[in-house]
Amino acid sequence: MRNILNRVMRRKSSDEESAVKTYSGPNTPLANYLAYYSNLKSPGYAVLITGPWGVGKTYQVKQLIPDSESYFVSLYGIDTVDGIHDAVLASCLPSLNASEYVSTIGEVGKAMGDKYALAGFANSVWNVFLRQRLKPDRTIIFDDLERSSLWANQKSELLGAINHYVEHRGFRVIVICHDERIADQLAELKEKTFGHTVMVEPQIHAAFEAFLTDIQDKVAQDFVTKRKSIIEEVWSQSEQSSLRILKHVINDVARLRLIMKDRHLENKDAIEHIIKFFCALDIEVRAGNLTRDLLLNRMKLHIEERMDRNNQDNIRPLSKIISKYSSSDITGSILSDEILESTLIEGRFDSEMLAAWLDQTPYFIQASDTPPWLIVMKFDELDDEIIKEGISRMQKQFDERAVTEIGEFLHIAALRLMMVEQGVIAHSMEEETSLCTAYIDDLLATKRMPPKPLEYSFERLFEAYGGYGYWVSEVARPHFRAICEHVDQARQQALEATYPSHAAEILRQLKEDQASIFKTISPTNSGSNTLAHVPILNHIPVNSFLDAWLSGPRSGWRQTTMALDNRYEHGQLDRNLSTERPWLIDLEREMNARIDKETGLDAFRLKRIKPKIFSELQEIEAPDQR
Repeated sequence: MRNILNRVMRRKSSDEESAVKTYSGPNTPLANYLAYYSNLKSPGYAVLITGPWGVGKTYQVKQLIPDSESYFVSLYGIDTVDGIHDAVLASCLPSLNASEYVSTIGEVGKAMGDKYALAGFANSVWNVFLRQRLKPDRTIIFDDLERSSLWANQKSELLGAINHYVEHRGFRVIVICHDERIADQLAELKEKTFGHTVMVEPQIHAAFEAFLTDIQDKVAQDFVTKRKSIIEEVWSQSEQSSLRILKHVINDVARLRLIMKDRHLENKDAIEHIIKFFCALDIEVRAGNLTRDLLLNRMKLHIEERMDRNNQDNIRPLSKIISKYSSSDITGSILSDEILESTLIEGRFDSEMLAAWLDQTPYFIQASDTPPWLIVMKFDELDDEIIKEGISRMQKQFDERAVTEIGEFLHIAALRLMMVEQGVIAHSMEEETSLCTAYIDDLLATKRMPPKPLEYSFERLFEAYGGYGYWVSEVARPHFRAICEHVDQARQQALEATYPSHAAEILRQLKEDQASIFKTISPTNSGSNTLAHVPILNHIPVNSFLDAWLSGPRSGWRQTTMALDNRYEHGQLDRNLSTERPWLIDLEREMNARIDKETGLDAFRLKRIKPKIFSELQEIEAPDQR
């Protein structure tokens, strides 16, 4: 009872403050029918409003029938028939005179006694009393039909409660359902309740104008307003109907404007290209058609799909998306994959990232400030003089071994293979592959080869760099793969060349700070763990390791024991650290030899710090010994 009154008073206050709304929108089938229905007195049937998710059904209905002419009731979460009636009362009560129902509360309380009133017994009587006072002077709008808890198993009871206000109370009743498939589920039940069903279509222009007013920043609002036709063009191509998605896209375009530099805004062609590209991908991501992987690999997948044109029985999802956007090259790169992932997936809009990328696009590129490989890659978009200069600079970099960034080198290698294939470079694929592997060997020999990272990290190095995938045709692919394999081996060798310095640091920690050794060589939730998965201990002589271990404070000896046991948990000795198995066997053998040389507590002390992994090694080695 108290909850109903609270809802009543809040609703009454808002109703008194709201102005009467008038409809001035488009002349739609929904508008025409509701105009007719609103003039009926006790029509004897309800109207079912349905349509695709997100088309703005509730918004349109409330625009056509203002608050002053309706009682709005959400069925969301209501799980009983009485709950429906309570919700109706809560919506209708503000139209009653406050003094009337307050005085009635007193009369009911006196008649029933405080005891029963406090027990909540008066609630049902009160509801019945008020129900009798309801007059069908407004239209009841029931929203969220299928989201009532009654919908799953008690459809008849749900529709019966709604029909009560149609047949017995004489109300005009509109029911909004947000699942367009609902009509099929209601096939046997709806005839008694619903006299007409209206399928709502999205009102794009009206919705767009409404969404524009929600943009708080005036600069962003003006920007979106001026590009309204562009956004609507892309929206039309998308074949989407959800206005919720449209609202998100409009807001995303507004956010994109706020991180753009003035120098980029001056190029109208570039801005139009960016907006079309961005909106198309934004729509598909928000519609659930483009996953992160599909978004970031769309160029590669598109090429693969084109190579499989004869397979008409399996039109892949990406092909369906591409075919919709005739004016948007969504497999292009006007925005990088990194920017798309940041904005569309993570919701993070980075101004400097965007500016740096746009400066490299054909609209804004400056040859002197742009890596040669990027200029060569855009040979079909830039002037010949710029391309010639780019090719010359790229050749000079190759001859002088000037590029050490592996991603840049791989772009250069891929482009050189492309130029061999196109007859620009006059030698074979095999010869070019040999020249590229020699480049790698020279970097390694001069200690300029970047090593692999110590810690495991997911890299897309051999797929893309700088936001661009490598230019690799099917003809060039095996040769490019050979170059990548050579790079991978060289990076591993460069990493192993750093092992002695890391080994020296391990020995220092064993002597001076055994607590830190745990955080260095074993996986934990704290510390750097830089060497936890790196097979480096086999690069340390066993005697040196033991000497350093036992020369440290005895209070820290067990730290090293635990570090070793933790290091080899979860089968690491059979995976990343498999090369350390012989070293570990030698370590146990040497440790046993030192124990044998000791007696009493000295020997016992060493036995107690033997790692448990030694026992596991024995169990593994035993079958081989039989």
